[in-house]
Amino acid sequence: MKIKALIVEDDEILLKNLKRFLELEGIDADTATNGLEALEVIQQSEVLHDVVITDLNMPQMGGMQLVKVLQAQSRTKDIPIIVITAFGQKQNLLTALRSGVKDLLEKPWDADDLMASIHRVIPAPGSEPVLSDNYANQLYDYLFNVSSTGRTLPSILLFRFSFSGQVKTLASSMRPALLSTIEAVLQEVFPGDQWIFNKDDFSVAVFDCEGGSGELNIDSKAKLKSLQSRIARLFLQSAPEHQLAVFAPLVAAIFVDKSILASHQGSERSAVVERLESIVEGAKSGKGKAFLFTDDSINLPSLRLDVPSLINRAVQAKSSEFSIAWQPQIKLADGSIHGAEALARWNSPELGFVSPEKFISTAEDWGLIGKLGTLLRDIAMKEFLVMQTLEVALPRMSFNVSPFELLDPSFAEELIECVRSHEIPFEVVTAEITESASVLESKDGLNNLRLLKDSGMGLAVDDFGSGFTSLGALSEQPLTELKIDRSYLEGIADNPKLLAVVSNMVSLAEDIDAISVVEGIENKEQLEILRALGCNYGQGYYWSKPIPMADLGVLLQSPDPFPK
Repeated sequence: MKIKALIVEDDEILLKNLKRFLELEGIDADTATNGLEALEVIQQSEVLHDVVITDLNMPQMGGMQLVKVLQAQSRTKDIPIIVITAFGQKQNLLTALRSGVKDLLEKPWDADDLMASIHRVIPAPGSEPVLSDNYANQLYDYLFNVSSTGRTLPSILLFRFSFSGQVKTLASSMRPALLSTIEAVLQEVFPGDQWIFNKDDFSVAVFDCEGGSGELNIDSKAKLKSLQSRIARLFLQSAPEHQLAVFAPLVAAIFVDKSILASHQGSERSAVVERLESIVEGAKSGKGKAFLFTDDSINLPSLRLDVPSLINRAVQAKSSEFSIAWQPQIKLADGSIHGAEALARWNSPELGFVSPEKFISTAEDWGLIGKLGTLLRDIAMKEFLVMQTLEVALPRMSFNVSPFELLDPSFAEELIECVRSHEIPFEVVTAEITESASVLESKDGLNNLRLLKDSGMGLAVDDFGSGFTSLGALSEQPLTELKIDRSYLEGIADNPKLLAVVSNMVSLAEDIDAISVVEGIENKEQLEILRALGCNYGQGYYWSKPIPMADLGVLLQSPDPFPK
């Protein structure tokens, strides 16, 4: 049966090339230049499309909005979607993955990759699932029910026996004996581990198999080597007439770290089984080597692989591993404390102090940022309330909000309820959002921002000038602060062009009725330049590094804590 595709792309040349290529491959292809056109094409088509291939950034309706509409309608919710886009926009890509997109391809697109993706997301007629229902359910139950016992999620080792040539026929004829032999050897090689042997396709899952920094540990490698040699030896002893036959008892070993599984806690069974199927399917293309499985559709931070599960464990336990450091924000005109920014800190028992850049981005990559952000803001609000009891109270507080949180339709309502439950006035709270087109130009992001602004809460664009927000989009948002990125301060005294840029940013803040805050002020010279430009507030090591609540309390009680 011929495949029918829908290509959604606003670049007309790319659209024509994709259509021409697919038609040469025997695929019928309809086209649209944005999401709205795509919905019209689907509505007018009598035969439903087998696959939608879409860009993300398009006028009128972008790819992410199209994905949401398709998945919300019963007629189109099962159409597999492939995204082809530039990989520089990581936030958009991660959002696409979590929205149910089946595959991601990078521009410029590769013909072989595109066809492989199409055949991967469209199941062949009559094809069987990679995992039998029983095996898939066993894997799911172990991986995702083990957390109820208080244990951390396990790492697993997946591998699959394969038989080729004459040996494949022989293996079929002696299947009962072969199965019992494999089970006996598994019991000897993995005596202390829990494992599942799937007799339908000769695949094995071994649980709690710890790995090192991105590869199997020595013990696991030794076990695999022993397993391979013993099965081969026993098999050939049982069939001496086939000693010269090619024998491949182990196609591949795939180490799956628990961090990959952590982000799927709470997911529906079908989504988890689909991920497990993709892992086992990957073993079929192995060359007899042991290799690491990660979600290679995105570039993850270079961190130890257990970091996500450690974050997940600490958040679930509301552990004291996470804390807040406060950095004072200063009124440049007189040097008084205007407020303080609550910054996340993590002291892991296993890893020691982990930099915020690393653990925050990891939490975003693995879908843990919502839980982590909620915990950190709760800590910050409780400490802010403590500082309200001092003789000189902290005037304001601000905290960071991840762009991924703002893309959650329920985020604003939950945050508003959190502030209200702590009985903190909304007008003394500011939410800082990293500059991101995925938020400032998305429906859910904009709705969340407006709800927060309507509550009376302040809204700041953090690290302004480091992202890619268009000035047009910026002018339409309900923002109260622009926080100018620290990178603009280095060399500002000797660089007239840099000075002009910062001056324009300060003026832009005034034009959109927002205050200007400059981050990373380190010396008196920078301070005087910013004062002359009319900048309102600043923070940086010139006054104070981020400090614990108790130290900030001491500064608040000091009559003259900082140089003017």
